[in-house]
Amino acid sequence: MVDAARSLIADIPTPAVPAWSRDAAALAWLWDDGDGWEVWAADAAGQHARKLASGAMLGPIDWTSGREVLFARRAESGTVIAAVDVDSGTLRNVTSGPSDRAPRCAPDGEAVAFLSDRAGHIDVWRAPTAGGAATQLTERTNPLDEPRWAPIWSPDGRWIAYVSSRSGQRNNDDLWLVSHEGREHRQLTTGLIVSDDPCWSPDGSTIAVIATTGQEPWFGDDSDLWLVALDDVTPRRVTHGGGVAYPRAGGGLAWSPDG
Repeated sequence: MVDAARSLIADIPTPAVPAWSRDAAALAWLWDDGDGWEVWAADAAGQHARKLASGAMLGPIDWTSGREVLFARRAESGTVIAAVDVDSGTLRNVTSGPSDRAPRCAPDGEAVAFLSDRAGHIDVWRAPTAGGAATQLTERTNPLDEPRWAPIWSPDGRWIAYVSSRSGQRNNDDLWLVSHEGREHRQLTTGLIVSDDPCWSPDGSTIAVIATTGQEPWFGDDSDLWLVALDDVTPRRVTHGGGVAYPRAGGGLAWSPDG
């Protein structure tokens, strides 16, 4: 009986990391059919679900300002950021790899921020959405074995929020900002253990994260919701006593439209 139940569960396809298109007319997601992750999409009414691409990596996906879905895929050169057109199924590589992942499209649709260890550590990079040379925005952000987070654009496209352990202290996974061209850097927290992608408020004034303090054990049931305002970077704990579920890849926070 137990073996039969396990077999049944193992055969259930697993959807993950859903993402709405910019106009909310379509939804894309990753789907594991047992042979690896695929990119799927459907319209907002749940009709016309279709597979767009295979060979995807589990992790964040995003839409361009048009009708393409951005995702990380395995290629001969390693892992690259790719874009697939939801109407034609045309697939193209946005970056050349060899270790690119976690794409996020800028609000204006002109650039993609992503993570890569091209320079020896996992750092934030930026490339044109149309394809072209990539620019490194941060240095020594995280060690090579740190795959958790994604870079997140501010609503106005001026800043990219990310999580970094570059302080070198144990369990200091702090919230940082880098300007869109890579010239300005700001550390917003010190001593937090951030376990989720940063989530910008609609007006771009505040960032929400799931985190614990450096003095607490690192377990999901000890995590809380914290808010960090850009004009007062003292983190404010919104929930107390833990109980926030440990997030999965792709982030688990969202703001209401009115903030």
